[in-house]
Amino acid sequence: MKTNLLENQSHQPKNKQHFIILSSLAVLGMIACFCLFGKYQEDPQFLLMKEQIEEDLFRQWMLAHGVTYNDLETEQYRFRIFKKNFQLIREHNAKNEPYTMALNKFADLTQEEFSAMYLGYKHNSQRQKNIVNLPIENLPSSVNWTNAGAVTPVKNQDMCGSCWAFSATGALEGLNFIANKKLLSFSEQQLVDCSKKFGNQGCNGGEMDAAFQYVEQNGIELEDTYPYKGKTGLLCKYNAKNVVFKNKNHVDVKPNSVEDLMAAVAQQPVSVAVEADQPSWQFYSGGVLTGGCGQKLDHGVLVVGYDTDSKGRDFWIVKNSWGNEWGIQGYIWIARSDANLCGVLSEPSYPTL
Repeated sequence: MKTNLLENQSHQPKNKQHFIILSSLAVLGMIACFCLFGKYQEDPQFLLMKEQIEEDLFRQWMLAHGVTYNDLETEQYRFRIFKKNFQLIREHNAKNEPYTMALNKFADLTQEEFSAMYLGYKHNSQRQKNIVNLPIENLPSSVNWTNAGAVTPVKNQDMCGSCWAFSATGALEGLNFIANKKLLSFSEQQLVDCSKKFGNQGCNGGEMDAAFQYVEQNGIELEDTYPYKGKTGLLCKYNAKNVVFKNKNHVDVKPNSVEDLMAAVAQQPVSVAVEADQPSWQFYSGGVLTGGCGQKLDHGVLVVGYDTDSKGRDFWIVKNSWGNEWGIQGYIWIARSDANLCGVLSEPSYPTL
């Protein structure tokens, strides 16, 4: 993965209160833009005002996310990207789709940069699948493993293509909770450093099934004993004495079946691969995602439940690994239908005991 695309940029989160205050100011700036953009668009005075509003909003965004740039040229370049992204977000939200988009920590990245830094699922076409047939009768109308206590707080993979490792640990953490009634946070860095011989490539990508296979043979340590660095190429520091959990096997859910994935999720959190290289993911802020992504799988996430919103829209509850400032406190709701939105039904899998 290209993790040096922003070598002249520094992202340092401020405290939460500071973030909330400045985000509110940013919202006011956006409202002002919404009121103005529809009028006098050819008027020079309007264009100057528009540019000033966008610049003010950019400054507020920089402060809210602790972003600085090393030189004016880089700042101006990022400002141009920011303006394009803001325009895209504004146009989307004006359509009143079931989901919204917003300026977030990815607002100064191009789509290509975002994809290179924050995705990383790589399917191994040679890996043999172990498809399981699940009973699909009498499924519960809704499931939420987060509310049940089986899901650790949202984590942050940072600028490393290790999404597959976070998806895998999430599934393993859920299985451990269900089996042992104790929620533990497992080490993604162990998988990044140590599962290469199973086909994974650290920050350069990997897949959940390979991670499950590694843990079957070696076990997994806690985050506390093997902390996350967000870097690839580090030596494997696995210590068998620190292992706290080991799955015996892993299975693959029947693909392209809503009912089979529901049945699997009713049992435990399930790892899935999706296509997340689109603005609908980069700037997702809430609601049920009903479009704006294909089925070219490039990102590993965790389905932790399913439900139906107040307007009758069925959706999957999906935990991501981009921090809790993204989406719905780190989660995204993906429409649950036979359309296989974002490819969520394509390659679900989970570890077993």
